[in-house]
Amino acid sequence: MLFTKLLLALPFVGVAFAAPAPKVASVATVDKRDIDVLAIVTDLKTSISASVAGIELVSAEAEVEAALVAVLAALDTAHSSIGSSAVARRDGGIQALKRELEARDLIDDVANVLAEVIQLVDGLVDNIAAELQTIPLIAGLLAQLAPALSLVLAGVDLVLAGVLLLVGQILAALGINLSPILGSLNGLLGGLLGGLLG
Repeated sequence: MLFTKLLLALPFVGVAFAAPAPKVASVATVDKRDIDVLAIVTDLKTSISASVAGIELVSAEAEVEAALVAVLAALDTAHSSIGSSAVARRDGGIQALKRELEARDLIDDVANVLAEVIQLVDGLVDNIAAELQTIPLIAGLLAQLAPALSLVLAGVDLVLAGVLLLVGQILAALGINLSPILGSLNGLLGGLLGGLLG
């Protein structure tokens, strides 16, 4: 009698084990429904350009401080815009490929704008007189530049995979010598600037 019950239950056990496993995606993508990366980085470039426009080696401490605070605020705004809009999810197949191809159309434009942003920030650092860089408030603000810029770059790379490598290649091709304050960006940009750091 126990054997009969076991025999009758066997088809149900087989169905349970024969059910297909849930589909596990092999490609991680980012849902970009609400994000326009090019607009965000273009706004960032515009904000930074306006902030650093008047800074020269003869600029006063207050002017330098205001410019650094404005640049850090612009970087924070860009990071927040990218971070709050990008929602990581897993997907596979044709939809993932389609999103990747759409993203590739933007990568060149975004990489060029990011390279300009890095050049603007580096130019700001170069235009701050050495004696101002030793003032604790200015030194503290300068120390925040590389991490803030790294957050923006990493966020953009999350949305547009591979953009950082292209940014590194653009900067290397232009022979940009980053200041030591921004030297930590080298690792993020694929190590392409190793010989170019000033």
